[in-house]
Amino acid sequence: MSSANPADTPLVRQALAKNNPKTCSLQELEALAVYLHGVYWAAEKSLKIDQQPGDMDILRHIKKAPSLNDILRERKRRLNHDFKFTPKTIARFVKINALFVDCLKKAHAEAKPIRQRLARRLKNRDSFIKDFEIEIRLAPFTHKPGIHEVLEDIIHDAPALLTQNVREPSNARRNLNRLNWNECDGLSHGELAEHRICYAMHELYDHSYWSLPDILKIKQVWADVIVTRQHFADVTDKK
Repeated sequence: MSSANPADTPLVRQALAKNNPKTCSLQELEALAVYLHGVYWAAEKSLKIDQQPGDMDILRHIKKAPSLNDILRERKRRLNHDFKFTPKTIARFVKINALFVDCLKKAHAEAKPIRQRLARRLKNRDSFIKDFEIEIRLAPFTHKPGIHEVLEDIIHDAPALLTQNVREPSNARRNLNRLNWNECDGLSHGELAEHRICYAMHELYDHSYWSLPDILKIKQVWADVIVTRQHFADVTDKK
């Protein structure tokens, strides 16, 4: 999560004065989102670790502000409403979608032998392995500051978005990855009607605050295979 100090700018003050995302300009929405995200992050850190003088004053200052969710939802609605595909943006969208598919395929190939080895150790009553978890997590990056750092932080911190638990082989999960999610996203009647939309792109487009223009700014996708080897030891009292 970004550690930048929240900046109270004229745009932020204007947006706070309006106190309604629907009446804010796009620039005001983005400035307020960056500001609130920074305030929330600083307040959370302060309350958990070392509260500083003035932290509660900041929280009281934004108490009546619109929620970050409402701000990002309105921003996405507005950007998608005004967006028009062109041959160039269609090609880029399809290219990013294909990158999600490729990264997920490679991550599953990486995870499969790890799962098999750990399953054998568990079956053979390994002295350490009592259980294990394997997750595949995709993370998009635009490498742009400001509002896109906020969108990236939220995606990367979300427990379910762009994450698959591959602890056990799953036909249901395989079906999720094989289906064409175009029909679920309102894209099937437009310029992308003939293209296959993968599950990861569906998650990003339909279940996050990323708008179509944001998705088209993606420059890199990370695929993490996260392996957790678990050992449990009980405290027992001698009799």
